[in-house]
Amino acid sequence: MNRKPLSVEALEARDVPATFGVPWHDPSQLTVSFAPDGTPIAAHTSDLFAGLNRDAATGAWQRAVLEAFQKWAVHANLNFGVRADSGAAFGTPGLAQFDPRFGDIRIGGNAMASEVLAIGSPPDPALSGTWAGDILFNTNYRFDGNPYSLLAVALHEVGHALGLSNSTDPNSVMFTTYDRTRTELSAEDVTRIQALYGVRAADSYEGALNNDARGRASAFRLPAGQYAGETPLVAFGDITSAADRDFYTFTIASDGNDDATDRSVTIRLQTAGASLLAPRLTVYDAAGNVIASRVSTSASGDVLQVQLTNRREGSTYFVRVQAARNDAFAVGRYGLSVRFDNTSSVSDAVIDQLLSGPFSKLDATQIDAFFRAGGDLLVSAEENADTRATATRLSGTAGYAGTRFEALGSITKSEDVDFFRVVAPAAGRVLTATVWTPDGTGFQPEVALYDAAGRKLSARVLANGDGTSTVQFEGATAGAAYFVRVGLGAGATQDKGNYFVSVRFGDTAVRLATFATDTLSAADRTDAHRVYVGEATVFHFVLTAGPAAPGTSVRMTIKNDSGVVVYAVEAAAGSSASASSVLLVPGQYTVTVEVENPSGAPIRYTIQGAITTNPAGPATIDPTLKPQYVAPPPPGSTTAFAYPPAPVSYDPATLYGYVAPADPSTYPLGWAPPRELLTQPWFLLTSDPYLWLTLGY
Repeated sequence: MNRKPLSVEALEARDVPATFGVPWHDPSQLTVSFAPDGTPIAAHTSDLFAGLNRDAATGAWQRAVLEAFQKWAVHANLNFGVRADSGAAFGTPGLAQFDPRFGDIRIGGNAMASEVLAIGSPPDPALSGTWAGDILFNTNYRFDGNPYSLLAVALHEVGHALGLSNSTDPNSVMFTTYDRTRTELSAEDVTRIQALYGVRAADSYEGALNNDARGRASAFRLPAGQYAGETPLVAFGDITSAADRDFYTFTIASDGNDDATDRSVTIRLQTAGASLLAPRLTVYDAAGNVIASRVSTSASGDVLQVQLTNRREGSTYFVRVQAARNDAFAVGRYGLSVRFDNTSSVSDAVIDQLLSGPFSKLDATQIDAFFRAGGDLLVSAEENADTRATATRLSGTAGYAGTRFEALGSITKSEDVDFFRVVAPAAGRVLTATVWTPDGTGFQPEVALYDAAGRKLSARVLANGDGTSTVQFEGATAGAAYFVRVGLGAGATQDKGNYFVSVRFGDTAVRLATFATDTLSAADRTDAHRVYVGEATVFHFVLTAGPAAPGTSVRMTIKNDSGVVVYAVEAAAGSSASASSVLLVPGQYTVTVEVENPSGAPIRYTIQGAITTNPAGPATIDPTLKPQYVAPPPPGSTTAFAYPPAPVSYDPATLYGYVAPADPSTYPLGWAPPRELLTQPWFLLTSDPYLWLTLGY
């Protein structure tokens, strides 16, 4: 490999627009995974381990990447847990968060062109599907610090993966070019990340007095009713700095036997899967004597566990949780459990499921029910359909200054409906409501917005499929009440499940382009469209079907030039639907839109969407991902694509970028077509890396 001398190096080329400034659904518990070598990335495979193992041991370079995540996490409501990666293809359909097959943010690598060090996708989980947040390193480079530091490059790309765009501040890790090694966040970086994710807030157990000493220890919260130690006690907390200390206290209850000195207790402190905090666990007796301790040496989260045996019922103990080190890994979320082994048979596996999963919002009674159900629990078992009058008021999320609200709920049957009430804050006129499910069982919740008078708001549908439903309303009024309705989506194949709902107020709105719109009927049941993709591009599509008779639906299918289906989505009449975003590699595609229409009456459809980013790299060595249709650029342009002609029913001269080789008057000033295009009757010359041609209009 040729080593490149030190120079100003572009961190990445972004010819494809992406939406920045959009936070993750649930940033309090994001997960990261390292894709194994051989993981498909479009038409090639990841070689991350082979590439980075050239200069450092696996544990060393992984620690550098995880340190980059932690340097952002210490300043905001962010946590990153490490998860195993199954090796499923990047961009495979699934959940944007909590997909069990891999982390929310996947780390991969492949050989790219020399002008790029790495690529990071912005989150926008409503649009990007499982592409959201993924990072690919250019394995043609040696990230050994001479000159390119893996930590510095990772800091920049993690910023993109969290939703930050490039910066013009030369002190920022988000500065566009790598002209020096930046391994610490600037003041601007901290301000920008806190604007998206709030300041790191104390956990709910801290209380007004803080639980930083034994004399102010927090008692574990007990479930409702008679509790005799049948299930573990649980606390979810947060170490916000290296100096933070959290104390908890518990008392051993009687197990009903005659011998009062045979009690056994298992204490488990877990950050693995929940954060990158390297924890320290200390257990004290009532007199303040240390009777057990454990210290983590991990940089990827850990599980510390001690068992106290031959303990007397009625005895009181204290547990201290703190960081094991004084660096970026001294901050993070944790779960703490106390199992009374004589009365509880809950397994370590179920406790791990709770402490590492997205369950920190459960109260003590729900946690008790979770354990009794072996982890299979509807957290809200009521079956009555709510109304606006009985709506639950959404609670604000700590650290967000009243701009983010969230809750956890359940749909128990197809008729079940939940309503939530939220009051708009003084800042932020863009209201975004999202509901998503933490599993992939076919449960599909759907969200809608209403004003205080009960009128349904004309909110833009950004996503509705793959377990996520997101709508956005521009024009929220400060102090006004809004209602969020959560019900079962039309495409659901399971009628019950748990969901998370969040409402955020901000200033960034997602813009969807309209790619095509038409009317279908019994006489004209199918439309065909053609797409020419010049560069590997991730597309997000939203298909909307107009009102029609029950049972009517519209289906959209995309096939590549070989006739293979690469994307499909179906929308019922009067609704919108989306599927996981799709990476279209360069080439020609056919889009078919068909109607299933029992009544035969006309139905209108619209295809909208967006380009999220280009996670496969602007120009990799894989020939299937190199730009196609490239033409010599006209004056003043850096890149141009000449798309081949397609049969259209209207005058192609009306299309933007129309060029007829036989008519020099159609040439841009100072430009001449290359020889290979001279035989074309016409083509379109554009700087866009993709072009959507609608046929039959």
